[in-house]
Amino acid sequence: MKSDTSERKMTDSYEGKPAPKFNLIVPLDENLIRTLKADSSTPRGEIINLIKEYICRRGKKCSLCGKRCYRQDLIIDRRKPISHGGKDNIENLQLLCQKCSELKGNNTMLQIRKKIRAEKHNK
Repeated sequence: MKSDTSERKMTDSYEGKPAPKFNLIVPLDENLIRTLKADSSTPRGEIINLIKEYICRRGKKCSLCGKRCYRQDLIIDRRKPISHGGKDNIENLQLLCQKCSELKGNNTMLQIRKKIRAEKHNK
């Protein structure tokens, strides 16, 4: 009998739409690997699943709006994107719902929170 992990889809979906693909920086951060109790031979797709499971232990809520979600509806996101100098360490990774992930885009969490506050203030 085949293991269901070998057939598991590496990207989650939300309302039938594929979630944004999370790509790890190469080479993999050794501290991240140690934190996840993985090793260098662990497949990248499995590492992504381990990251999600590890972060879900903190709570299955969106880091931006606080909405409770099912694990499969949460998307791995970097608090500080690579383009702003972010890394793939566990402290920089978070889970967002689909709506907040699209809203955040390539912004840092600080930038998006300022934007949300400004929009609320202008209403």
